[in-house]
Amino acid sequence: MSKKFITFSGKYLVIVSLVTGMFLFNNNCSYAQDLDTLNQNIQSKSAQSKTVSNLDIGKTAYSQLSKSNPQDTYKIVLNKSGKLSLDIYSSISDYTYFVLTTDDNKQVFLDKQSNNNSDKEMKISESVYLDSGTYYLEVYGRTKPITASFPTYGDYHIKSGFQPIDSNEVLSPSLVPFNKQINGLLTWNSEEDSYRIDISKKMKVRIELNSYFNSSIKIRKSNNSLVWSRLNTFGDESKPIDTNISLDLEEGTYYLDISSSHLSTSTTKGKYNFIIREDLNGWIQSNSKWYYYKNGLKQQGWLNLNNKWYYLNNKGEMLTGWIEISGKWYYLNDNGQMITGWIKLGDCWYYLNNNGQMATGWIKLNNYWYYLNNKGQMTTGWVKSDNSWYFLNNKGQMITGWIKSGNDWYYMYGSGKMATNTTIDGWKINSQGVASKIK
Repeated sequence: MSKKFITFSGKYLVIVSLVTGMFLFNNNCSYAQDLDTLNQNIQSKSAQSKTVSNLDIGKTAYSQLSKSNPQDTYKIVLNKSGKLSLDIYSSISDYTYFVLTTDDNKQVFLDKQSNNNSDKEMKISESVYLDSGTYYLEVYGRTKPITASFPTYGDYHIKSGFQPIDSNEVLSPSLVPFNKQINGLLTWNSEEDSYRIDISKKMKVRIELNSYFNSSIKIRKSNNSLVWSRLNTFGDESKPIDTNISLDLEEGTYYLDISSSHLSTSTTKGKYNFIIREDLNGWIQSNSKWYYYKNGLKQQGWLNLNNKWYYLNNKGEMLTGWIEISGKWYYLNDNGQMITGWIKLGDCWYYLNNNGQMATGWIKLNNYWYYLNNKGQMTTGWVKSDNSWYFLNNKGQMITGWIKSGNDWYYMYGSGKMATNTTIDGWKINSQGVASKIK
């Protein structure tokens, strides 16, 4: 077979073979490399020397691949961990590559697309959870086009978005404190997050975990023996999956492992949160104060147990005695139970309605009227209300008809009001309500 020898820049000799292709030798006829590889290396070196543009989050970048510009590289700087979203709209012909890499050249994703058979703009969407740091997005076409009729040229633009996620992870693993919510994030290169739990005494422990992705959960001892596991919990970004774990644990060190579900093909990274508590339930006394726990959590506010109402302040402490809430007064006995109806405290009577609220002013009970002053105390004897006088017996009941108070007679209408300046039953009643017999 005939071969043609050509001097190349005075340094190399190119041999073209119809069978094996094109090869490059140096002037001593030592093999250098084939020209396809050389072409790729030239492109690679050209890309490395290319100016890198910043891809500003939240803005749209417009560009074009052409013969003079076969590749674009964008620098993405993330100051916080979170979710990076990229929407790429491309009119590029032939195969096009979109590659995201880390600062140390580890590949996060590679998306290869083609719109050979369509004149329409194609859309490529990628989203990935990333740690804070610097990343690079490379856009380039087929390195070796099949024919000149399928060039990898054309316009494209990129829309970027970023959702930062606040996390207070204590990994490596570090000790997890009780009663503190931990917000974590499993990113693209994280296979598993591990947390250390120290149990100081034998106790029942409750772990409440919310996962926004398809995850697996394990609890193991320090010798790696498995205590509890759930290999597949299916959650998503809009609605987490709740996992509540209650375990009786001996004193010692344990580890909580959170990883991607091995059976899932999507949504295997994302955010999660959990909290660890001693799984207390019911009434617990501490430092002479009573608290009520439900699933390890101190209760606050009004609490109904067996049709009895209790009130726990913002520290979870059970209250007793008089309490004021939203301008209303309530009375809680020594057991913390809310009282309704009549109650005598000291020398005074009070009335608490069915809602436990202390009554004031006029109240009607069993067809009798009572008057309670602004302190809620039941009144007896004479009481003035709305410029009218009323009389209440020693039981606090409002009296109607004729009554004798001291040495004087008075007449109380059916409404309980004292009559004045009138004549009733042959008795003349003066402005003070005192009646005298008409002779």
